[in-house]
Amino acid sequence: MNDFSWQSFLDKFSQLLIESDEGYCKYPGATEEEIAAAEARLGTQLPPSYKSFLRVSNGWSAMGSTMPGELWSTGETEWLRWCYPESIEIWGNEEISREEHLETQGSPGDRYNGKYMENCLAISGWGDACIVFMCPEIVTPKGEWELWKLASWIPGVDRWSSFQNWMIDSYQFLIDNRQ
Repeated sequence: MNDFSWQSFLDKFSQLLIESDEGYCKYPGATEEEIAAAEARLGTQLPPSYKSFLRVSNGWSAMGSTMPGELWSTGETEWLRWCYPESIEIWGNEEISREEHLETQGSPGDRYNGKYMENCLAISGWGDACIVFMCPEIVTPKGEWELWKLASWIPGVDRWSSFQNWMIDSYQFLIDNRQ
């Protein structure tokens, strides 16, 4: 079981965004029925930290500058190949070995296996020329899917081992870059 407190983390994140004029970002949490319906519609089990997030906030209205658009609710998440096939056409061509893909995780502008994009789950819209999605091809022993951030200004993609790690880094980025 994950001991991470999404409630207190999202409250702190929301407060930071309110202070930067982004406004309050949380939504009411998803019900177990809404999460189960999303999993049934998508034909997969969502990763644990993402499900925990959804239970506290079913989506997220803003992430701040240089971040993706709104994080989608359980009813909006969709396979990348269905909602943004053009992204796969543009960025999905590079093919590297699984080993090389894993070795470069966490490096700026990670090299990545673009062929994995066919099976990725979009969890945000495009915002500030940026989108995030999760890759079920790379799963941690705890069931977390790798999270990818694709942006027009990044050569390649930035990747995190989980949704939770990306959210923590996004929060820290906003703290470090406050004006």
